[in-house]
Amino acid sequence: MKFQVHTFENGESSVAWISDQSEPLESMHSSIGPWLEAHLIHLDQASFRERLNREDTSPLVLFDIGFGIGTNSIAAFEAFLRGTARDLHITKPQPVGLFSGLC
Repeated sequence: MKFQVHTFENGESSVAWISDQSEPLESMHSSIGPWLEAHLIHLDQASFRERLNREDTSPLVLFDIGFGIGTNSIAAFEAFLRGTARDLHITKPQPVGLFSGLC
């Protein structure tokens, strides 16, 4: 399987799996690009900024499962840097059972 950077008609880019004929088969992100996708799909739909700004003494924990280049975590960290009421902990879940040998 080959990969390459694929640029959409709107100028946004993503990594795509490439066929043997050098045609993109599937892009890892939608045509809006990984940055906007992280904000619109992951942060906005989860009310992430609102959760960061709740008056709560416990930190907000974000589990980054590690599929990709980290755009979602970087977008979350950027939201945190803009000023919040809570601490943010970004962590990787620890594998258990059958999956522990895969990581």
